[in-house]
Amino acid sequence: TNYSVPHRANQMVFANFNHLQKLGPSTFALWVRIMLKVPGSILWLLKFPKEAEPHLQREFRERKLDPARLWLSEKFASHVHLNVKRAATMLLDTLDYNAHVSGLDALWAGLPLVTMAGANMARRCGASFLRTQYVPELLARTPQEYISLSVKLATDPPTLQRVRRKVEEERLTGRLFDTQQWVNEFEVMLRAMWEVAAA
Repeated sequence: TNYSVPHRANQMVFANFNHLQKLGPSTFALWVRIMLKVPGSILWLLKFPKEAEPHLQREFRERKLDPARLWLSEKFASHVHLNVKRAATMLLDTLDYNAHVSGLDALWAGLPLVTMAGANMARRCGASFLRTQYVPELLARTPQEYISLSVKLATDPPTLQRVRRKVEEERLTGRLFDTQQWVNEFEVMLRAMWEVAAA
């Protein structure tokens, strides 16, 4: 099937594939600042829900961004969605409520995930993923660093290529997707719990 989606080979494609209820005003404001610093870039989101589309277009116009730079697509079938999402350049995380499964999907697809650790679990999943996958250079400490890191990757092709290659390599060598290691550690934990309970 031919999917009509933006592609990183043609333009800078910032993406986020979360349910749009995770997108708060503060994160959206950061995305706008990033896009203003990267002329010609586009923001690729899902119509999830589709009712959000006119509201997002209005927000773009109010912030002097051409609504044509907003790309909204339907959700993709499970057997193709990872390959389709590889077309993006990088994933910009939602900071009030991080990408969870969609963040893991992005990293497995080889997309750099730019995030910032917050104060609770919902805001720290992205940071946990990056540390476990040994790519902490994608973890911002402040909103300004979130912006500058995203812009740096978008405007410095060698850095972007190096980081993207590292993300792809760590899929197979890092701990984040090491299922057997996870199973081994889970078994150790269960044995320890049993020993405590039986004592």
